[in-house]
Amino acid sequence: MRGESLQRFLRFCLVGCFGFAIDGGLLYLLVSYGMDPYFVRAFTFPVAVSATWYLNRHWAFAIRSSTPGKGRDYRRYLMVQTVGAVGNYLVYALVLVFLSHTAPNALAALAVGSLAGLALNYTGARWWVFGYALTPDQAGRYE
Repeated sequence: MRGESLQRFLRFCLVGCFGFAIDGGLLYLLVSYGMDPYFVRAFTFPVAVSATWYLNRHWAFAIRSSTPGKGRDYRRYLMVQTVGAVGNYLVYALVLVFLSHTAPNALAALAVGSLAGLALNYTGARWWVFGYALTPDQAGRYE
């Protein structure tokens, strides 16, 4: 990766950190109140995905607000993130098998699962969700 592609990837990672804070914060709170750490992911994931879609579209991939296709982008982003979430969740659940179900352990399992899904999520967002709006140079096809 060079230049603009590396910057885009780093912005994507920063947005992911923000999404992790949302997902992890809600997860920690709900598990602290006694909710099942496997079950609560069904509530924390959609909130984090919506926030990261907006930030990735407008900041990481710099799609202008006037660019059409917001609904299509969101649906595609949700599909990519859902596929990534399956891998994320499998790793998360596997880690929790070996740990007590406390809020800190659930958060640690979420971190490991999030790292497992990073490459798939970025690749899908980069090539399938937002790639249409990048010029060939921005897309990295000629780098």
